[in-house]
Amino acid sequence: MFKACSFVTVWLPTGMFTQPLLLMLILLCPISTSAQVQNLFEYSLEEILQLRLTVASLTSVEAKRIPASVTFIDQQDIINTGARRLDELFDILVPNLQVVRHNYGPQHVGMRGVITDRENTYLFIVNGKTMNQKSKLGVSMERDLPMLGDIRKIEIIRGPGSSVFGPGALSGVVNITTFSGADIDGSEVIVKQGAIEQFTSVEIKHSMQLGADKSLLLYYGITDYAGASDTHTPHVVSVNTTFNGEPYLQAGEPVPYALPNDRGSSLGKPKHKLHLQFDGGTDDATRVSTWLRYTKGGDQVANEHSKDNEDFSRGLGRFREPAYQHLTAYIEASTQLTNDDELFFNLSYDVVDSDITHNVYAQGVFAPEDQRLTSYREDEAVAKFIYKKEIMDVKSALGVEATHDILGQKGIGNPDIDASEDGIFPDGSRRRPAELLADGQWSVSSYAYFGELQWQMASAWTVFAGARYDKHDYTDWFFSPRLSLIYAHSDDQIWKTLYNKSVKTAGEFDLRRAHVDGGQAVEESLESLEVTYSNTQLEQFTYKAALFVQEVEFWSFSGVVFDDDGVKLSDGFNQPVGIVSMWGGEFELVYENDGHKLLLNHSYSKLIDIKDANSSQYITAKAYGYGDDLNTWSNHISKIFYTWQMLSTWSFTASARVYWGFQGGEDWGDYNNAEGDGPRYGYEEKGEAFSGNYFVNLGLHKAVSNQLDIRFNAYNALGWIDKDYNKRNYIKRSSDYRVEAASVALDVSYRF
Repeated sequence: MFKACSFVTVWLPTGMFTQPLLLMLILLCPISTSAQVQNLFEYSLEEILQLRLTVASLTSVEAKRIPASVTFIDQQDIINTGARRLDELFDILVPNLQVVRHNYGPQHVGMRGVITDRENTYLFIVNGKTMNQKSKLGVSMERDLPMLGDIRKIEIIRGPGSSVFGPGALSGVVNITTFSGADIDGSEVIVKQGAIEQFTSVEIKHSMQLGADKSLLLYYGITDYAGASDTHTPHVVSVNTTFNGEPYLQAGEPVPYALPNDRGSSLGKPKHKLHLQFDGGTDDATRVSTWLRYTKGGDQVANEHSKDNEDFSRGLGRFREPAYQHLTAYIEASTQLTNDDELFFNLSYDVVDSDITHNVYAQGVFAPEDQRLTSYREDEAVAKFIYKKEIMDVKSALGVEATHDILGQKGIGNPDIDASEDGIFPDGSRRRPAELLADGQWSVSSYAYFGELQWQMASAWTVFAGARYDKHDYTDWFFSPRLSLIYAHSDDQIWKTLYNKSVKTAGEFDLRRAHVDGGQAVEESLESLEVTYSNTQLEQFTYKAALFVQEVEFWSFSGVVFDDDGVKLSDGFNQPVGIVSMWGGEFELVYENDGHKLLLNHSYSKLIDIKDANSSQYITAKAYGYGDDLNTWSNHISKIFYTWQMLSTWSFTASARVYWGFQGGEDWGDYNNAEGDGPRYGYEEKGEAFSGNYFVNLGLHKAVSNQLDIRFNAYNALGWIDKDYNKRNYIKRSSDYRVEAASVALDVSYRF
């Protein structure tokens, strides 16, 4: 049936598998009664706004009063969009969120104009556990996986959130909740087959009821992702080069050499996701939840274009194959005390294994002696304790958290190869003998104290005040405050004024380098002020608007410093990149009536100024007198998602995303043409590089029976008219882009 309110945004806050493998997965799935999802979002909009949630807050609050800007997504939304990965899902549904490519690793997600070449400006949380890789890469896991059947709901918080979630929540938070055994009844098999962008995916999930208030969920997914060939996904450059005296790269044309399949699995290996979860107890007594989660993935990435008189791509590294494995064990418990106070604690241990295979070619021939492998591992143990109390109209929460990390270890997947950040050659030598990881592993600890006060001063007025103090072995104390004022003019009209300051440290590798060299790391910070308004009309229309202003202080690490003779002078030092101020606005409209549902949003993010910029920054060319826009960011972004329940068993979906253009990228190219590194970051003929990106998806769903669903999805459909409509630009090198393939997929799910 059509879900009356399956998506709500609250302003407030191939390859092919062999037949035996497919048969084996189906036979392994236990048979039981019909699997019916108990969807918490099957409420009217008015009912949803009355729900009490713990979102972007340490204390429970009505959905309409949540002190942040949040987009809610549930499993039905994931199904309706046909999303093949989390990045695609977020790009379709979340306002003021943008996805860009990167030549040296996975693509990047940015929110409200904040995006960097390391995925470390937001937190990625699963069932209360922050999953970010801390060594260097940030959110390097799960975003590429097509297996999404274990996810019950996602909350995407736009804007800073360190006071609640901890350091790293600069631009936002992705908060995922998985299904428990109590949420479904029985078993489900999901099979997906993609063409053009080729993949085969199989998921199985099964629930078991173990007695009163006890349940077990078993989930496993595997995908063979071959991706799309460079015929369908050309990599287009905006410069002209020569090689051996002949024209080579041509501006506005695809590169003349073969590339790896776009989004093809790293090393051609299958992607995996395993989730096992036990839940017991009830929310009004003692509740325990424990789970084990394992993910493995990674995509091939085309390197940046070559320099003049050089074949293939820069440094002869035609492509890279970043990969990861992530294993997490987690337990949490909460209990209601006799005075209705609540005690909560969790313990977790996780292991993250990160690899990059660098494939090198010379004169068009693979050069195995120059291939190198980057590999390292990090372990983390975390303990958190929270005490919650409610007295009349005041709710409070106090908590402590302790973290211990072991860094620089040999990778799990390559135990016979030394840990390395810069790479190990086949003969065992290091690319950089004096690199940080050559000195062996080390461990660090961090600590935090945090609290929140929620006071409902009157029926219409609610105040939130919160703060968090964090201390790392290599840093001073960091302070993250939050103050919010919520005014409910009526049940349908809500005003919010939100002040936040978030912080994050450098990655653990850079922190270690600063410590070894006798220095101390400095935090990056984002300070913001936001005003939002929402209005619901006749339960059919809801419109929301937000206006924000924010200042971001970016720092970077210089890297190793050598003298003219190649002698190391320093392991590096902290350096300011720039203090960036920007403002923006977001508008959203939700309409649902008589089987139709329309979600429409438009966002605008604009640079105000950059101060104290150094020569290594790529945020904006304004620092050098060129333009006044953000590089690698479309000022205007529009998104539409539409669902139509045509008949009781047929539904149609459509989505459109428009990045309206990249003026800041063109300014960056102009600067590099005139004063900087023109061949690398500039352009000779801009062609379509800085024009808009347009992505249109279509879907058709048939509910064959209560047990069987079939869905057909078409992705990036405008690409069948003109491939350049589907271009996606690169971070830093905005004059380069690679096309996203126009493709199709068939999904079949069977519940029993």
